[in-house]
Amino acid sequence: GASFDHINQVTASLIDEIKEVAAAAARVAQAAQGAGQAVQNIASITEEVAAGTEEVSAQAQEQAAGVDEIVRALQELTRLAGELGEAVGRFRLESLAESAPVG
Repeated sequence: GASFDHINQVTASLIDEIKEVAAAAARVAQAAQGAGQAVQNIASITEEVAAGTEEVSAQAQEQAAGVDEIVRALQELTRLAGELGEAVGRFRLESLAESAPVG
């Protein structure tokens, strides 16, 4: 009988320890699942940030192209203003020459 009681005690002790290990394993699994979800959330946020960065970059390129176009237009306006100034100057000279008394 004493051997049987000892076997029962050892068995009960082992069962308790197995239950504790199983509970700890469940906690670890739950923590791992939470960590996995956190990693997925971080990956999702990272993708959103990357998409936003690409959008900002595209808009910056569009703005740079617009600025280049404005610069070209201003250069053309400057050239045309110079031509207009020359034409007005010639017109004044011609008008002065025509209105000057001959003589």
